[in-house]
Amino acid sequence: MGWRQSELAALSPEVVALGGADSRPAARRAIDCTSKTRYGLDETAFAAIERLDVDDPGPEAERWLAERVGRDDLLVVFPDSDVFRVSAGLFVERWRDMFCPSRDDAVVLPAGGGWALFYSHEDEFEFARGGPAEPLGAPDRGGGN
Repeated sequence: MGWRQSELAALSPEVVALGGADSRPAARRAIDCTSKTRYGLDETAFAAIERLDVDDPGPEAERWLAERVGRDDLLVVFPDSDVFRVSAGLFVERWRDMFCPSRDDAVVLPAGGGWALFYSHEDEFEFARGGPAEPLGAPDRGGGN
């Protein structure tokens, strides 16, 4: 078990590490959503990106997240392709414990697709709908690795 898996498993049994074939589609979608030139979502792939500074988060951060992530299971993808399935409720309540400021960047995707959320180690969330945030199992449209 890797260090991140140990860390997140300690939060709740609801945090499930995915591996191999189960993690690859989410890791690929996360890469497709992420900018190649800056920390964040790819501004050329999404029509609009909403941002929230969480340097000093209050209750408004939880509300902002809850309004966007819904209630379905989420896939949290870290840059080293560690992928974890977590309930939306647990994510909204415990996101501060899942990410280490000044270390972690992560992409959060709904299992059903449709949007992407990026957490930056600089304490900012970015949220966007559509674009490359395709549902898992969507047909490959080519043009990507």
